[in-house]
Amino acid sequence: MPYTTASDGCRLYYDVKGKADGQALFVTYPWTDALLEAMAELTRGNAEEIKKNARSFIDGLGEHYKLVIFDYPRGVGQSERKEGDLTADTVASDYLTIADAAGVDRFVALGYSWSANAALQVAIRTPRCAGVAIGGWPPLSGPYEALLDFMTKSNGGLSGWVMRTITRNKIIRCLIPKNKRTALTNAANMMESVANYYKSVVGQWNEEEEIAKLTKGPRITYFGSDDNGAPNHNLVVPLAENNRKRKDDLERLGWRVVEIPGYDHETLMQDSSGMKKISSLLLNELEPYQW
Repeated sequence: MPYTTASDGCRLYYDVKGKADGQALFVTYPWTDALLEAMAELTRGNAEEIKKNARSFIDGLGEHYKLVIFDYPRGVGQSERKEGDLTADTVASDYLTIADAAGVDRFVALGYSWSANAALQVAIRTPRCAGVAIGGWPPLSGPYEALLDFMTKSNGGLSGWVMRTITRNKIIRCLIPKNKRTALTNAANMMESVANYYKSVVGQWNEEEEIAKLTKGPRITYFGSDDNGAPNHNLVVPLAENNRKRKDDLERLGWRVVEIPGYDHETLMQDSSGMKKISSLLLNELEPYQW
């Protein structure tokens, strides 16, 4: 299995699929099996159906592009993590480490939700990221503070304590079915890694100034018309509203802003119809670019 080692010694798992001589797309959260299983466990969704939809999405992109797919954020799937290790700088460094290992010079970063704003952090740090095609997160007026507050409270609250207890207590671990234990471990690691990431971003960068520096390559952002975060998990954030409010500003900066009617944050990235719309959008919008 393909692993590469980050500058701090952390092992990262990746795979290369799709068109061997195609332009490279980076694909990670939320479309890898480990993350889909974790999300299905947390939302009581149908993991196999969600994975089937994601694989169809990935296969469709792979007919046209080389895909570098990796377990991320750190601690998810077969990628390792160290306590407190994930920052915006770490993310950018890890993407380049994976690019080197996969033999890729330049790439476009796909992303949705957390990985969308992570892709932005990569793009502003290295010209090897030739563009971004992201969804479920506004490139301007991103609710970073709200997400940091939610992650901090979740990790410090009862649900975070339960997940850590289940996944790290040897006796309790033996009592939990393996698939459920694995999903909960991925979820707990993801929550902690992402909280550390948001801590490194909030108050540490000028969003307006940095986004304005992205002037080349594809800059695509899309969102469901009903996207207000994850109300079922007590996370209500105006993702669709903020995208609409900043559409004119983004278009002046050369962005393509697409609203997809009838979908919220979860259905757009999990339902087969939502993923087909994303796939069609990406293939159409990326086709004119060379990187």
